Amino acid sequence: MITISDYIEYATSLHRIMASLAMMLAVFGLLLTAIGVYGVIAFQTNRRTREIGIRMAVGAVDQQVIRLVMRDGLRLAVIGIAIGLPLALAATRLVASSLVGVGGWDGLSFASAAAILVLVISIATMIPARRATRIEAATALR
Repeated sequence: MITISDYIEYATSLHRIMASLAMMLAVFGLLLTAIGVYGVIAFQTNRRTREIGIRMAVGAVDQQVIRLVMRDGLRLAVIGIAIGLPLALAATRLVASSLVGVGGWDGLSFASAAAILVLVISIATMIPARRATRIEAATALR
């Protein structure tokens, strides 16, 4: 004898598996984004060691250096969102039949994704920014 709850569980199992797979892919993509942004910003900061050292030698404080490096990372976030948001909106037509309980043009979902992306990129950028504040002006000028 099959109960209605067993039938519902069986009927929705494919949707749950697909949702779990999509979530794992999203987390993996977010992790790759964080690693990539960290690498790019760390490389840029390393190449700008002399410039940052000069700025600190003429009186720049840690907050100004952090702001300088964070601006580069957040610029990447804005460019990524500006390119990705229209592509994501266009892709909703392809996955609209798989969405359950959420419309294809759900503004809250898109805003949440953009906010999470900005948060992750901010964290990934903060590490090289904090490291840049430890640059000694005398060492950088050599």
